[in-house]
Amino acid sequence: MAGRPPPRCCSGPCACSAGGKGRYITFIMDPFQYVYVIRNSKQLEFHEFADKMASKTFDYPALSNVKFPDLKENLHRIYQYLQGKPLEIISDHMMKNLQDIFEWKCSQATDWETEKMYKFCCSVMFEASFVTLYGRVPAADGRKVISEIRDKFIKFDASFPYLAANIPIELLGATKKVRKELIHHFLLQNMTKWLGGSKVVQARQDIFEKYELLGDYDKAAHHFAFLWASVGNTIPATFWAMYYLLRHPEALAAVRDEIDHLLQSTGQKRGPTYNIHLTREQLDNLVYLESALNESLRMCSSSMNIRISQEDFVLKLEGDQEVSLRKGDWIALYPQILHMDPEVYEDPKVNAQLVLLFLLQAHCCSQAFCEGFFCCFFFFFPAVPSCGTNLLTFRCIFEGPTGQKIHGLKREIW
Repeated sequence: MAGRPPPRCCSGPCACSAGGKGRYITFIMDPFQYVYVIRNSKQLEFHEFADKMASKTFDYPALSNVKFPDLKENLHRIYQYLQGKPLEIISDHMMKNLQDIFEWKCSQATDWETEKMYKFCCSVMFEASFVTLYGRVPAADGRKVISEIRDKFIKFDASFPYLAANIPIELLGATKKVRKELIHHFLLQNMTKWLGGSKVVQARQDIFEKYELLGDYDKAAHHFAFLWASVGNTIPATFWAMYYLLRHPEALAAVRDEIDHLLQSTGQKRGPTYNIHLTREQLDNLVYLESALNESLRMCSSSMNIRISQEDFVLKLEGDQEVSLRKGDWIALYPQILHMDPEVYEDPKVNAQLVLLFLLQAHCCSQAFCEGFFCCFFFFFPAVPSCGTNLLTFRCIFEGPTGQKIHGLKREIW
């Protein structure tokens, strides 16, 4: 790019919380330099770091443990069930489960009920994701069981950043007890009772059964980690998209018109029922709704990508820039620097015209929240339930169970 300033990168010492040993972290500040980090995937890798963090956070043996040869590779192979046609099947099941939940909630209500928006999003998204991946709990109190798992999940998730930062779980109140209770829900004797689980979960079960040294508790911990990966991003993505759209009538009107147009073009009428069938391709064509999700992620996400140097080497950057790295040094990428750059997004902290202003930018200018092989395997999964929930909600956001209008919305969201 002509006239672009030289790469911005800064580095500084950082005390490691584990053992007090010093560690050198280099922050790559210029997003145009990210590609040079990605190209050196052999020297700068993430797997060992992620494996150790996940193992400690979710309480299962490291995938790299010699007791479990090829376990990591075998688990990665089944991600084929989250791509192409299998992903379309999951998407269809997710939409159906979302509609069932909406219909059930309405059938239980005789009049309008008030609920905070985040609690609503969490309730709907968690149950729909759980049922889609793991199946229904056939007991009479099946929904209650899922609600109990959800409540414990919320408590654990609140402590997740501290666990990821290597804070001992013993210092985090009841987190250790809550984690153990959550893992016990995924023991084999419980999961075999659930009906209609996904192929990807069944494939994971089959792989775990091949490893005799992997205990029942360890297998359950893996299943719990998989659940966390599926809803950890989905719930906040749904909430923030809904939150910002409700605060901006022009954007909300654009999304509602887009949804109505799609339903009409597919011969589906808007009404009090929830019988909607949309393919993944049709969901992908909801440009305004997708842009709302992308823009909400830009405004609210603050992920940082870490890579660890596997050897002493010099990282070559654009413009004859270079960084000398020692084995064990960290490279950090922080995409939010781009997301909040006024040269890319004019007045980036103000989103008064949420969808219309950022429609093209959301598709063309946003730095991905992950990259290449290291991208979370649920990167695309959150878009399905998030779009589905917002579609169903905005389709009837101002209509009651019998079609009556809502005259006002309270601003209490938490």
